[in-house]
Amino acid sequence: MIKAFVLIHAEPNREWEALEKLKTLEVVKEAYVVHGVVDIIAKIEADDEKALQKAVSNHIRRIDAINSTTTAIITES
Repeated sequence: MIKAFVLIHAEPNREWEALEKLKTLEVVKEAYVVHGVVDIIAKIEADDEKALQKAVSNHIRRIDAINSTTTAIITES
């Protein structure tokens, strides 16, 4: 199992729309709208790095309200 935090920049005034769509994805375990450098932080889990990459590229980044993402893979907890 691999875990990561995805830092998300959303379209202006569409943060809550993006959050609701994120919460429907199986890989997303937690997601929050935040104030600061990014708009949303999501914690995701996948079976391996390839599955994680696919989830970010094919699902998270394709949400209309999302402009860009930065993924930080958790190496130790």
